[in-house]
Amino acid sequence: MSNLSRRKGLRGEREAAQVWKDAGAAVRNLEYDGDHLILCVGGTVLHQEVKLAERWKMPEWIAQCEAELPPGIPFVLALRRNGGKWYGLMELDKLARIVCS
Repeated sequence: MSNLSRRKGLRGEREAAQVWKDAGAAVRNLEYDGDHLILCVGGTVLHQEVKLAERWKMPEWIAQCEAELPPGIPFVLALRRNGGKWYGLMELDKLARIVCS
């Protein structure tokens, strides 16, 4: 990974973490891979993977999230294109439980 790519990734991680902080969640860095644990006000815990890329590789990124997932904690994939909006992707059944509880 180039230095420029790494800096872009770190910037994306900071921006995505700030979205959660602005919403009232606590964000904990996971030292081994740059991912985050998101600790929501209602007790929900999420594992966040961040992608800042022009070309989205959903199947590859979802597989990465599932492979790195701590047991019992759902993932959210935070992604955006350069200059675009942040989006969050997660399994629909887990999203429904979070939103509707």
